[in-house]
Amino acid sequence: MLTNLDGQGLTDAYIPKDLIGENAYWSNVGDGQQSSNQAVAMGLDTECKAMGYDNADLNGDGELDTCISCIGFPFCLLSDGDGGYYNASLSMGFSI
Repeated sequence: MLTNLDGQGLTDAYIPKDLIGENAYWSNVGDGQQSSNQAVAMGLDTECKAMGYDNADLNGDGELDTCISCIGFPFCLLSDGDGGYYNASLSMGFSI
């Protein structure tokens, strides 16, 4: 999915893993430069078999959050306001 989860105003790519591999978040740093995979550093490294996902401001703090549908229960990751994300699935009523 093309998104802007890092809040820099540039289009980035977030690709949650399905059956194999690892999650990837490639931040657009501008000027044609490519960043390294930031998924682990940002807390976007879920352990699920991703089927789809979407972004929205789920808690009204002005930051984009993301939910990922998985085989099993979904993961909802909320922005921590510092460029990272934390798993809020249980507090949002989802079992993991």
